[in-house]
Amino acid sequence: GIAILPENSIEVIIYNDNVKKDSLIYLTPTSLIAPTSLTVGQKFTGVKPYFKVVTNTPSTLPIKFNWLIIN
Repeated sequence: GIAILPENSIEVIIYNDNVKKDSLIYLTPTSLIAPTSLTVGQKFTGVKPYFKVVTNTPSTLPIKFNWLIIN
């Protein structure tokens, strides 16, 4: 999939029915993110499955990224 972490945000939630307890989720930034990084902060596998993408430092620009779920 493709998503954006909005400017001045430290997290974004991606809803996807393919998120499972043991899912591997890979993130690939497609815009400049220095000096910060993106990580998967949480996975939720309940009624409406999702994962959170988080950063430790908010950016003044939106951060575009691709994501891939492997089950």
